[in-house]
Amino acid sequence: MNNDMIRTYSYRISQATRSQLVVITYDIIADYLNEALNDDASSGYKEKLHMAMRGIDQLITGLDMEYEISVQLYQLYNYCLLYTSDAADDSLR
Repeated sequence: MNNDMIRTYSYRISQATRSQLVVITYDIIADYLNEALNDDASSGYKEKLHMAMRGIDQLITGLDMEYEISVQLYQLYNYCLLYTSDAADDSLR
């Protein structure tokens, strides 16, 4: 992620409500995944996938499991985390 993107996200985060923070986290994860797909260097690919996984971890830790939707979101986030982890470990890239 370049400095302009970081500044843009920093500004958005500083102005965001709680629900907007979730959307921004989705955007950040999507940017890291897109960068990983477009990265030629194997180390950069894995680093970007790792950053996406950290974003997914943030989504998981932010869930309030007292709500049924949180259980469903946990299953979805966990699937994404496992799939991204498998991609990072995949030596056939």
